[in-house]
Amino acid sequence: STQSTGILLLAMGWSDVFISPSDLPNNAYGFIQLMFLLAIYGAILAYSATILTEGSELLLLVPATAGIVGSVVLPVLGAVPDGAIVLFSGMGSDAQEQLTVGIGAMAGSTVLLLTIPWAVTIIAGRVNLDDEGEPVGYKNKAGNRLTPPGSCNMWLTGVEVGKSVRRNGVLMAISAIAYVIIQGSAFQDCYKDDDSGCESSQEKWYAIIAMIYAIICFTGYLAISVHMSKDEATEGQREKMVKRLYKEIEEGRLTISHVIKRGVLAERGRVDSQETQQLSQVGSTSQDSIDAKLHKNKDLTKILKMFFKRYDKDGDKVCDKHLLPVLLSDLGEDMTPEDHNDLLNKMDTNHDGQVTFEEFKTQIINFLKDRDEETIKHEMTRLATGSCVDDIEGKDSYGAASGDAEEEDEEEEPEIPPSWNSLPAEEKERRIKRRAYWLMAGGLALIMIFSDPMVDVLSEVGSRIHVGTFYVSFVLAPLASNSSEVFAAYVYGSKKTRTGTTTACETLVGAAIMNNTFVLFVFLILIIAKDLKWEFTAETLSILLIEIIMIYYTQKKNQRMFDAVVILSLYPLALGFVALLENVADLN
Repeated sequence: STQSTGILLLAMGWSDVFISPSDLPNNAYGFIQLMFLLAIYGAILAYSATILTEGSELLLLVPATAGIVGSVVLPVLGAVPDGAIVLFSGMGSDAQEQLTVGIGAMAGSTVLLLTIPWAVTIIAGRVNLDDEGEPVGYKNKAGNRLTPPGSCNMWLTGVEVGKSVRRNGVLMAISAIAYVIIQGSAFQDCYKDDDSGCESSQEKWYAIIAMIYAIICFTGYLAISVHMSKDEATEGQREKMVKRLYKEIEEGRLTISHVIKRGVLAERGRVDSQETQQLSQVGSTSQDSIDAKLHKNKDLTKILKMFFKRYDKDGDKVCDKHLLPVLLSDLGEDMTPEDHNDLLNKMDTNHDGQVTFEEFKTQIINFLKDRDEETIKHEMTRLATGSCVDDIEGKDSYGAASGDAEEEDEEEEPEIPPSWNSLPAEEKERRIKRRAYWLMAGGLALIMIFSDPMVDVLSEVGSRIHVGTFYVSFVLAPLASNSSEVFAAYVYGSKKTRTGTTTACETLVGAAIMNNTFVLFVFLILIIAKDLKWEFTAETLSILLIEIIMIYYTQKKNQRMFDAVVILSLYPLALGFVALLENVADLN
């Protein structure tokens, strides 16, 4: 099997770069060497998956791609290591035997993703629930959402997941039908230990139909995810976008004019830069429509409200008129005294010295949406050169840092060099994209190089310890290819927010869909191209069992600690189920 990797490296003269596991001494010392190779290849594949994730997460900082990172980019790239292991397991001369490694990796990855990280998300993200199972802990500030701290009450602690998880659960159910299609032929003659009556030609048409169905589901899932990201956006990514824009305005790297004019907010009916550039060419009806969209924009309202609350001393959505110049400065707007007076008079319509939030929002949008391009460019240049005034006389304590009162928690953003923050927005975005693409390309290259020798090592380990290769691959392969998902689930869950748990679970279901479509597609290509048999009845039924159970949990809005324990137990249950079917029901 290492010959296929050798082909990739032949151009560099490295065809014999990898040690063949079968050439190692067949004794204790040779087994130690074998396990050392397993650890090295596994570490490299885990590192590859990590830098793939890091590269894709950088795209969260790019407005045009932020909405599809969680539901498309991360799951697709997360499936690449499993797809590569499946591909190389069927490339050698003993493909029928080596495919056991591929099915083990695919089944192990799918089961692991839907069980251990999911349970970790619930455990790490648990907050207090009431007697009806509703999460009351989210109403408290960060740090007080689980009382007493460390409580593990099975029924009164848990999490809430958003509707995007329920949507992905339905899509997972649809995509799982591909397994049923390919399994249909196997149930004729190819599911028993004695499968002498099984011919691969009988399965080819089933495999072709299943392959077509898998690729339709794959492209359909991507299309739905992209559409949803444009239409309503993923809940978690939408929150991240709002927080990031708020932070950039707060730190003086963006102005509210730029946000309004460029329309970088991802939401239904958003106004993008193309629409803005066409304003002068369209009629009044289109202009009125765009104005209406701006005023109804929920994300823009959130950002304005977060700044307004800094000066809303009593929390009654009313602000003192004399504090508005400071508030406008916080929004990055450099206005003349005449502009200030004109805008304040429009806001304070009844001349009582008080301005409501709705008055503030309406007039600030009406005033700033008409600012010309030169004024905005001047504002962005002023911010980029650091010439904006950060400290304004009259800014007192209650206007300093209370704007995040309605935020659930601060999300950690991917790290970028600090020097990039002072760059103009376009240049900063260009560098972020370049770094993201380099990281993803490097991760993919390492995966393609080291997946093949990893397959050979897994197969040899099974042979030497006299355990089925499937079981070895089921347990060990996902540790290399999916370890980052387990860690990410803990990180997202530990934020103890709806956004965090939703993002984690949505990504995990998306990854399972990728295994049902992309990885299975690769598997079926091998079955068809190399005229192989589908001899994986027990393994397939195990995948379907776990997915059916988890489809139920994807539709469950509130999930308790008890649910985490049940979900965690599904991982060993899947292995036991395969062993039962193979050894008792003879489905091997």
